Amino acid sequence: MVFRPCREPIATQGVEQEVLKVPGGTAELWIREIGAAGPYVEKNAVSAEVAKPIVVLKFPGTSGRAENAGPQPLSLWPSRRGVVIAVNPPGYGATRGRARLADAAPLVDAVAARIARDWPDATVIVSGNSLGALRALDFAAGHHAAGVVLRNPPLLEPLIAADARRKRASAIGDWLIKSLPESWQGERRAAAMNAPVLVIQSLADRIVPPSIQDRLVARLGGPVRVLRVPGADHEDPVPDWLLEQAEQEARSASNRSS
Repeated sequence: MVFRPCREPIATQGVEQEVLKVPGGTAELWIREIGAAGPYVEKNAVSAEVAKPIVVLKFPGTSGRAENAGPQPLSLWPSRRGVVIAVNPPGYGATRGRARLADAAPLVDAVAARIARDWPDATVIVSGNSLGALRALDFAAGHHAAGVVLRNPPLLEPLIAADARRKRASAIGDWLIKSLPESWQGERRAAAMNAPVLVIQSLADRIVPPSIQDRLVARLGGPVRVLRVPGADHEDPVPDWLLEQAEQEARSASNRSS
């Protein structure tokens, strides 16, 4: 009802794989170095903050893979340097173990310890897509994060209940909801963190309806900005949606002028 793990090999380029031991198996970190080298920062820095590296930590969604994570948003800041770290939990990619709800807190703690070891002075921005948004919230609630990006953040409780009803398994759904660890309780984790948050919300989302996303957004403890994308579904890439809408508008304008 929750995970859609996949293990097929995915071609990668420009990223380094690291295996991270976690209780019950292993996780994968896919690390991409991006940005200006040290001399550029030293020459042009206006403050100590600018000289700090940035770590962008990404948690993919329920069927996502870390190997596919792009360099954004770090690549959008050419004067800054740092790394993008995407995480495959147990059960995904070449990891050992299976995907379990119980892995949440140990996984997040292990990733946080890894970042603190090699990038102790970094500005950490944690990002999560769909189910990964709950891992991002859990990270920000329990560890230092300077900023958070959430894309179509879900609440598991109403989604599990609805899925269980469709499958005529309401009793199983109720049991699963009652057994959810705190790490997966989105409203509680949202209220427990105070970092600034950017929420990217697909307004035509058929998997996590905006009404459910809004419940979580309302509980966020820090400053919040919501970017609402009309017409976009849950998995629609925002740039692709924007291009499609722009081309439709161009065709409409051409038809009106003719």
